[in-house]
Amino acid sequence: MGRQYDHGRSYDGHRHVSSYRPHREELSPEQQRALEQHREEYRQRQAAREAEQARRQAFREKHPQRWTYVCQTSIAGQPCTLTLRSLDGELEGRVSYPAQGYVTRLEGRLEEGSVTLTERNAQGRRLGELRLEARDLGRLLERGHLPARWRPAGGGRVEEVYLRLEREHLPLDGNLLTLPEVVAAPAPKARPSPSRPQGQPAGEGLERKAQRLAENLASAGGGRAAAAAELAAYPDAEREGVLRYLQEKAPKAFAEALRLGYSLLPVAGLQAQSAPPPARTWRETGRLKGNPPVRSETEPPNKNIVEDEREYKAMLASAQALLQEQRSRARRMLSPDAKQVLDYRYWFAQVYGHVTENEILFAQERTYYYPTYVLWCVLYFDKLYEDNLRAVAGKQEPHWREAFKTATAQKQMEGIPGQVGKIVFSLVASMLAHIRFDLPRAEAWVFERYRDAYGARLEDFRPDFFAMGGVFDNATRQMFADIERLLRLMGTSFDVELAKLFKQGGLSEHAMRDLLGASMNRERLATWHRAERMVAEGKAGEDPYRLQNERLVGDVTRKDHLSGTVGAIGVNRPGLEGITNSNAVDHVLGYLKAGNNAIGSLLLDGLDDLIGGLVGQASVSDEAIRSWDFYKRSTLLMEFQKGEIAQAALLGSPGSPGLAQDFMLRIVEASRQIGDLVLLIDSVDAYSLVRLFDGERRERLERLLAREYYPKLTLMNAANQIAKWMEAGTEEINKQSARIVYLYSAQSPEKKTRLDEVLTQRYNIQPKQFLR
Repeated sequence: MGRQYDHGRSYDGHRHVSSYRPHREELSPEQQRALEQHREEYRQRQAAREAEQARRQAFREKHPQRWTYVCQTSIAGQPCTLTLRSLDGELEGRVSYPAQGYVTRLEGRLEEGSVTLTERNAQGRRLGELRLEARDLGRLLERGHLPARWRPAGGGRVEEVYLRLEREHLPLDGNLLTLPEVVAAPAPKARPSPSRPQGQPAGEGLERKAQRLAENLASAGGGRAAAAAELAAYPDAEREGVLRYLQEKAPKAFAEALRLGYSLLPVAGLQAQSAPPPARTWRETGRLKGNPPVRSETEPPNKNIVEDEREYKAMLASAQALLQEQRSRARRMLSPDAKQVLDYRYWFAQVYGHVTENEILFAQERTYYYPTYVLWCVLYFDKLYEDNLRAVAGKQEPHWREAFKTATAQKQMEGIPGQVGKIVFSLVASMLAHIRFDLPRAEAWVFERYRDAYGARLEDFRPDFFAMGGVFDNATRQMFADIERLLRLMGTSFDVELAKLFKQGGLSEHAMRDLLGASMNRERLATWHRAERMVAEGKAGEDPYRLQNERLVGDVTRKDHLSGTVGAIGVNRPGLEGITNSNAVDHVLGYLKAGNNAIGSLLLDGLDDLIGGLVGQASVSDEAIRSWDFYKRSTLLMEFQKGEIAQAALLGSPGSPGLAQDFMLRIVEASRQIGDLVLLIDSVDAYSLVRLFDGERRERLERLLAREYYPKLTLMNAANQIAKWMEAGTEEINKQSARIVYLYSAQSPEKKTRLDEVLTQRYNIQPKQFLR
């Protein structure tokens, strides 16, 4: 009868959507019976699978804490099989290293929403800890993979690893999966070569393999699973070659391979394959091109990221052009003679120029591992602000609409004495709007460019983000000079004297950190966490910008880029507290009533209760402190700093200062052991932390910083720390702290010479003022 087509379906002129269906008349009776038998067998198999799935699901619901997961991962560069078992909440496991031929033991514990797995060898020696989120572990079966962090015993760099679920075992009939026996390393066993994946022709070239993988990795269907299976089946050397090809020719596919948990072989793996020795420095990888001013050529967070001098210079030129535009933008908010502020949005616009100026300077002076990335962020930060500044009120994003209303309201009260309060409040409102809502989106959007190009991780850029403390301290100094200069022209004598009190009270160096109770350090810490959550939850959203003629084009206010991004993350969602003008009058009246005591009373309010609660945590063990993530340790130290702006320094708190200082020292020491001490101190500021200590405990802290932190300070941040100590007063203890920073940060003659120049030219400080 021939082929027949179903003509009941439509055509669109381009795509044939009808389907060919053979009629039953084409089949012989024997073929039809075989077909029916095949269908029946399929139905039986499907029913059996569904029954088994239902049985397993019922078991999971009845015994949610009874399971065994077998995962593939790589710890400290060594591929391994991780078997993790939960028996009514008791966690234990094994790690098998097939290449080395030994098995280790995992001891698990659940605390504060995280799971810590301590690895021990056959002799019981602690090798390190694997930490993961409990909620992620609960979703391992659904996702098939989860991220974790490996911390080697005795300190060292924290490594991010990925567990890929190989299979799940449920003790449906009470039969627990036998865990491998813990054994010391015997003679290595021969490693059989994996079989070639089905469908892969023999003798297939590297280019064709990589192309097929790239196609599968880009597929929305089962292509990723096929790519994962193919990568797993390759021998190490072959997989290495394919990944390196993808890295060079198809960076987006390379990034997808990294998300599956595959990465380039570690040093030991390459040597085991008798391959050429791996590149030891960033430059030797070929991904550090030319001479951009990077912080380190040997120890960047990720050597796969390209830092190219040509791109850096192009972005530097864009940032320098932007700086001129920012200065012009601020000048337009002044009167023609520059003696009156016509628009209170001027204060943020002016300080924004100071921030960009210092970002550029710090980039040029080798403060950042990835200066081009930082300059990208500078352009994104400003574009978000500029779009909202230009938009009409109805189109402005909510946080900027409220911040601009606050600036207008403060301008309207200009006739009331107390200008400093109104200036600072309008400034802080805009700073909070920008930090809370704009910065996390900009970081996430710029990061996605780097992730797609180089397989970067957001944490690769975290050290640069927290190395910007000196940028804001310098901008603060410039801001207070602007405020005092303009107040002399437009304010009362009361206003000028109040501005002096800010500086005399040691407030100027803290203004962008703790003004009116709004800690910028804590805000920036929360901002980075928000960016991480946006990326982790897939809520970075659409990037509204593109680069055209070295400028960003696009407009964030044309559509909603807020509610589905930083406004939709599951935790740490930002709010408008401190941005709206609802309590502006109270702040101004506080200045009028209490004068120079307003700041101190505001920050000391509730300080005793705060410090008492923090000291109450001092009973936790050192092991528990090491289990806290970076955010918790940093936040706790910042909480102790809340009263430091008023020089409270824990005096009169219900917990003795000694107990509080001991607790803070334990947090710092735990960070040293974990390996993120530099990141922690950058986030809380060394100067602000040391001021909380006295006596022998201060000496202990400064000795630790002299060994572990100050030698790693970049030039501009070292100069800033010295300047802060010299600005704090002429007491010998301040000179001594400045001397310690100077001696331990300027360890090479070249750096010492340049540091002397920066101190003299930018801060008007001669080293002989604090050197004996």
